[in-house]
Amino acid sequence: MNQIDIQSLDHQRVHPEKIQADYYFFSHDNAVNTFVYYLPVNILIVNRTRQVVFANESCKTHLELESIEKIIGERPGEALNCVNAYLQSGGCGSAEGCTVCGAFKAIVGSLSRNEKTSEETRIRVKRGFGEKTLEYRIDTIPLTYNNDVYALLILQDISVQNSKRMMERIFFHDILNYSSALVNGFDIIEENPLGNFDLISLLKNSTSMLFNEIYSQKMLMLAENGELVVNKKEFAISDVVESAVRFLSMDSICTNKEILILTNENISCFSDQGIFKRVLINMLKNALEATLPDGNVTIAYFLKNERVIVAVKNSVLMSHEVQLQIFQKSFSTKGNGRGLGTFSIKLLTEHYLGGTVHFVSSEEIGTVFTIEFPIK
Repeated sequence: MNQIDIQSLDHQRVHPEKIQADYYFFSHDNAVNTFVYYLPVNILIVNRTRQVVFANESCKTHLELESIEKIIGERPGEALNCVNAYLQSGGCGSAEGCTVCGAFKAIVGSLSRNEKTSEETRIRVKRGFGEKTLEYRIDTIPLTYNNDVYALLILQDISVQNSKRMMERIFFHDILNYSSALVNGFDIIEENPLGNFDLISLLKNSTSMLFNEIYSQKMLMLAENGELVVNKKEFAISDVVESAVRFLSMDSICTNKEILILTNENISCFSDQGIFKRVLINMLKNALEATLPDGNVTIAYFLKNERVIVAVKNSVLMSHEVQLQIFQKSFSTKGNGRGLGTFSIKLLTEHYLGGTVHFVSSEEIGTVFTIEFPIK
């Protein structure tokens, strides 16, 4: 389903008395109470204005609610505490980011066309002082009661499925490739131990790539679970930048491409060097993946108001639809089983470096991702 024109939608809500009447009906209906309420799947029922009028026990548990009444009258994004839900006065469904939301598309499609719909969606939600990404498959079934239309939503959590798919790609593709290079290299050396000294350097590079891939996945897993330990020490920004550039220059991702360092300043900071390097590598990898052969990626860094600012630029424009989803986990322009790069950049920078991430993308300048974090 294509993007929805949110300006053409009516974002008004029905009277609270009507909401309560609908809630009373669905919560006392025999079919709903004996079947839907106790199903071990997350179910919501929304009215024609996309407001929740019923939620089952599984959904109550999933949303960690003390009472279902807490979300009656809210829209799904508001019930989930979506980051887009309160950006505009119209609430869930009125922000620009809602135009690419699978849940929003599924609900509007079901209500407007009176048909079943199915979409996958990633929803960034506020949790405590941070954010997390919820991943669902949304199936909707249209309902009619007293000439009013409703949609029954089935929310299937697919986050584990998507994580499994990502790990399979990482281990069965990336790590397998690095391991294969190691095996092939050692086979060649075994055949001629004295004539392949140059190959030893290539094997070292492959080993470094393999270790980095495993280490980065471990770091991301710990970060998502809130278990990553920050180890602050003083280091020079230039040392980390140069190390990251050298590392990626060995990777096939950099073939026929160049990374240009535009800064040569002596800036020291007191932060976690390993986390900063991981963020920087992901920024550079994303830029390199977007760059065409014979193109280049630039990196610049400077100090402003006691904050370290690092900017990575490539010359490619991101589509508007991609920009609206860029920090969502599992979202990628490169196919299934990807989508951890920008997600991890945001997670590690904001939660573990105490910084912020933002980007700009236009035909004039290309795409620039910028992170900033305290110097100490």
